[in-house]
Amino acid sequence: MPTKWREPNAARWVGVRPAHNGEQIALEVAATNAIVIVYTVPAGKVLYLVEAMLWSLNNSGIKKLYIRDAADAMWRHLCYIVALSAAGVPNADHWNAWPPLEVPAGYDVCVSGSAAGITGNGAIFGWVE
Repeated sequence: MPTKWREPNAARWVGVRPAHNGEQIALEVAATNAIVIVYTVPAGKVLYLVEAMLWSLNNSGIKKLYIRDAADAMWRHLCYIVALSAAGVPNADHWNAWPPLEVPAGYDVCVSGSAAGITGNGAIFGWVE
C-alpha cells in the first residue's frame, strides 16, 4: 500500500521534510549456498534504501548483502560477514544511511551464502517511488 506523507502544497516547502510519495519496502530473505534477490527496483522507479542488515547463525563461511546493477555486476557492498567461529555463534552486520542511498531501476539487492549449509539472512528497509 502506498504511503503518502508529503504536504499537499509542495511549493511552500521550506527545509527538509522526512516524507515521501512512494511505497514502503521492508523485506527479508535467506540464502543458503546461493544468491537470492531481496528486491529488484521496478522500471521507472528509484529505491531509496535507508537500512540493511545481514545475519547468520551458521558457524563458518562468507555471507554478503549487496547491490548489483542491471547487468548483474557488483555495484555496492552493504554488509559482509566472514565467519570462522565455533558452531552456533551468531554473526551480524548492519548498514544504514541518511539521506538514503538511491538505487536505480533494474538494480537488485541480493543476499548470498557461500557454501552448502551456510545461510545468510538479509533484510532491507526503504521506499520506492
